[in-house]
Amino acid sequence: MSQIAEYFMNHLDPTGYDTSDSYGSCIVSSSQSYKGQSALEQCLFVPSSSSLPSSQLSGLVNAQQTQPDSKKENKSSLNTANPWDKQVQNILKCTFHMEQFRGSQIDIINSTLQGKHVFVLMCTGGGKSLCYQLPSLVTLGYTKGTTIVISPLISLMHDQVEALISKRIKACMLSSTSSSKQKTMALQLLSEGKLNLFYISPEMVMGSSPCKGIIRRLYRQNRLARLVIDEAHCISSWGHDFRPEYKKLGQLTKEFDGVPVMALTATANDNIQEDILKILNLKNVVVFKDSLNRKNLYYEVVQKNSRTIEYMTYLLKTEFHGQSGIIYCNSKASCEKVSKELNQANISSEFYHAGKTANSRLNTQRKWQQGTIQVVCATIAFGMGIDKENVRFVFHYDIPRSMEGYYQETGRAGRDGNPSKCILFFCLQDVNRLQILIQRENVSALQKEHNLKKLQDVLVYCHNKVDCRRLQILEYFNEEFFPSNCMKTCDNCKNIGVSTIEQKDFTHYAKQILSLLRKLGNERITTNQCQDIFRGSNNMKTRFSGYDNFEEHGSGKDLTKSETDRLFVHLLKTGYVCEYFFTNSMGYSTKYLKLPDPIKEIKGKVMLNSLKKQYKAKKKQDIDVDNSQSRIDTFSSSLSLFKCHQNSSFQSEDVSMQNLLSENSQSMLDDNSSLIFETINSCISTNLYCTEEKENHKHPKRKKRKSETLPFKKRKKS
Repeated sequence: MSQIAEYFMNHLDPTGYDTSDSYGSCIVSSSQSYKGQSALEQCLFVPSSSSLPSSQLSGLVNAQQTQPDSKKENKSSLNTANPWDKQVQNILKCTFHMEQFRGSQIDIINSTLQGKHVFVLMCTGGGKSLCYQLPSLVTLGYTKGTTIVISPLISLMHDQVEALISKRIKACMLSSTSSSKQKTMALQLLSEGKLNLFYISPEMVMGSSPCKGIIRRLYRQNRLARLVIDEAHCISSWGHDFRPEYKKLGQLTKEFDGVPVMALTATANDNIQEDILKILNLKNVVVFKDSLNRKNLYYEVVQKNSRTIEYMTYLLKTEFHGQSGIIYCNSKASCEKVSKELNQANISSEFYHAGKTANSRLNTQRKWQQGTIQVVCATIAFGMGIDKENVRFVFHYDIPRSMEGYYQETGRAGRDGNPSKCILFFCLQDVNRLQILIQRENVSALQKEHNLKKLQDVLVYCHNKVDCRRLQILEYFNEEFFPSNCMKTCDNCKNIGVSTIEQKDFTHYAKQILSLLRKLGNERITTNQCQDIFRGSNNMKTRFSGYDNFEEHGSGKDLTKSETDRLFVHLLKTGYVCEYFFTNSMGYSTKYLKLPDPIKEIKGKVMLNSLKKQYKAKKKQDIDVDNSQSRIDTFSSSLSLFKCHQNSSFQSEDVSMQNLLSENSQSMLDDNSSLIFETINSCISTNLYCTEEKENHKHPKRKKRKSETLPFKKRKKS
């Protein structure tokens, strides 16, 4: 038995509570069991001595010396705003080893110690746990006793209680997977009232009569300090991670009237917040909203294609070599597929989803947290509340279901404050697949409609290649943000810049789309087909159906594909256009467009941000004619040299692009390498040149496209 385990066994009597006044800890968990130990020992899981710092090991037996002296605090508290102020600061430094609070942490702690109900909206990694863990140790607050923490995930509870053990805080957890012995011991510890924190799942607290009976007894004895509901967004059916058992917690808060309640979440807009407080029957609530802006995260959206996994592999071997990260997928099959291909590329990874056993999932999580594996390919079941600071990237291989979910999942990156990257890989096929799954869910029609709207918000985010990503995320949560403060930490700001954006009037185009759908009537038409007609396509479907004779045909030819996509998504989001699914006799579903019933007419203007078209050249005095001409000449000669080498018969060994450039062009290459390689790569993509190593083989001629073999129509002279 470890040194810590011996300490616990020496200070625990057969009833299971600590007979000393020190900050001992115990955890009841089903995840580990030790052979040759008694029932009491098996109910107590503590980390091995190697998992704790030596400073904590040496000071464990003398932990009583570091406990705040309540008598001394009472004498000195007369000179402070609150009687617990010095005790709070002492616990912060001695137990949590922190020098100061962050954001509104101290205000939240003071409010709960004053006996007030508190709602906390704080960004992921902002320090929500400290807001209820520290008050549980304060003896001078409005209420005393045990803090009950209701948490949605077993792994989340396990991680937090294990962290509390290392700080010598009396804590214990109980879940539906605990053995009967573990449940008995946990309830004994709770009944004796010797615990600071008691973690429990919502299913256990609402379904276990013995547990609820003990909590009632603590309430009658005034030994119930507060009720904490972590990940409170699970309460609302409008939230992104709704749990039915969470919705029943309102019965608990109603029964234990007068006990302070603290609800915490990182993802809740105003509507979800209102729903949470209503379900919990809370009044006179103190609401704390910290900024949700994660300044160290870089947001990017990338078009998904058949080579996306190859691209992720490339990033993991270069930019994120040896660094930890998460890849989120929407299905078990995707998790396993991505993990398999990464392992084949010699990148250590494991998959994590509900299909694995609880112990297997916990084992994967531990290996990732300890750095044994680099990547976890997981569904949304992974990561909630996980405190791993050095996560350098979060990739979404599949589109997330909601903006709340996207923010929550990306928030697992960069908790140490260092730069981290969040990339969302997006394609319409994934959206269609997810929409069909939502349609088939066994929920009410109202809930389906709500879930589809949530997905529509993500679609708007992905299609918007103009506005700052950070602005879009924070605006969704009703937080004001100025794009100039982004500092190019998103792909849109980096590629575009604020100065190139202008507001554009799309009202005429929007009315043309509605007019087109009105003429189509009950015809089944997909979004892509409607866009083809709108942009003036003359493909076979358009000509065969006679759509090219419509007045609206080609009315949107002035818009780019990106602008057209954004306009259609905007009309869907605002309700001017709606989608419906039709399932054929084979069981395949297809999504079509139609006008809503009743038809919604456009009132006012449809304004969207767009990119300015740059017509003006640089000012004359800003152009160095000689230098510019020399660069053009040098680039031309370099490209000619490259072409000359590529048109050779490849009898000699192949040389790299760098060697193909003349010595005179080297200075130009340093300044304009991206331009050169972009041009060369565009040539390569059309098979004009070939960079592969070939011996005694001439470069094949590029096949002519079909459009090139057709006679060109003579343009009318203007």
